[in-house]
Amino acid sequence: MLIGGIMTVSCTSVSERVEVRLSEDGQVLVLQNQSTKIEYALDQGVFTVLDPADGSVLVQRAAASVNQLAFAGPAERSWTKTSVSDALGRGQSLTVTTPGRHGLDLIQVFTLYADRSAVVLQCGVRNTSQAPVRIKELVVIEDAQAWPGVTPQEPKTLDGMAGWDHFQETKTRVEDGATRWSYNNLLYTFKQADARRSLVFGGLMYRDFATVASIDDGSVRLRGEDPTGRRVDAGKVYMPEDQYYLDPSQADPFVVLESYGQAIATANDVQVKAY
Repeated sequence: MLIGGIMTVSCTSVSERVEVRLSEDGQVLVLQNQSTKIEYALDQGVFTVLDPADGSVLVQRAAASVNQLAFAGPAERSWTKTSVSDALGRGQSLTVTTPGRHGLDLIQVFTLYADRSAVVLQCGVRNTSQAPVRIKELVVIEDAQAWPGVTPQEPKTLDGMAGWDHFQETKTRVEDGATRWSYNNLLYTFKQADARRSLVFGGLMYRDFATVASIDDGSVRLRGEDPTGRRVDAGKVYMPEDQYYLDPSQADPFVVLESYGQAIATANDVQVKAY
């Protein structure tokens, strides 16, 4: 800017820039960056992912469960926020704790990074009972509808078995339709008028559980499972290192898959040879 013949430069330090914001609006917690917006309904225990540019819903009313125990519905939930700086970048984490009626409290963690469109999810428990329990299943996304109200044109899926192919008759490939399951991850993509929509969801870090991703006529489910389970003693908190990845914010299926692959490599400190 030129003032009185003197050129001045206006700048904002990196520490002053708000790249990931967390706010509270009544019973709704809002975590967002410039690409992705998450709304968590404290009174219902479900979250929705939106496009912050126009407010359109990308993934609606995702719930969570543990060992087939549901936690959605009215409850006195508590929450905290944490600044994050790790291999994936800088961002903010939202942790929500839901008290359960079955001797387990559900702990959900949602992380957004400043320069990434994906939501990173974690799920754990607090054993409030008087006896040990075994955690065999953690569902981080359940009963979530992708692009509700939209009629997909030419829907297709691509599974990411990555070595688990012997569990199905066909090898990894693109298939028509909006119903599919896969170990590790899934890509779902379709046309809407002249636009394309794409969603990739799956595991980001694998430690205690195998990841299973599925979609059933647009209804999304993402879970970790282990047939033996992990023992959690009475009064203890169990938060596995396993992380999960959800990105409905990039239209191009090749771009969203490339971003996902690079995120896995970065999170797990894997050196990928460029091609």
